[in-house]
Amino acid sequence: KGKVCGDTIDIIDGRPVGASRVSFGRQSSEHQIFLQDVEIFEAMIDACFVSSPSLQHFLSNRIISKPLLTDIFIYPVKSCSSIRVER
Repeated sequence: KGKVCGDTIDIIDGRPVGASRVSFGRQSSEHQIFLQDVEIFEAMIDACFVSSPSLQHFLSNRIISKPLLTDIFIYPVKSCSSIRVER
């Protein structure tokens, strides 16, 4: 079971799931710029979905486990196969 970008699966085993797609342009090809772009994306996920005060208030009466990132895939060429990022 799993979520794939663009599918219609929203809940698996009673838990909401999601997929994010981030496109980095030609300007992101330099290593430092790419790392900065990734850090900005990570900060946005944290601010909007993990640490939001309104989200914490909404979830205060619920038992929720922390979000779990299971896989990262990169697509170095549009419309071609992905490469799985190993930890």
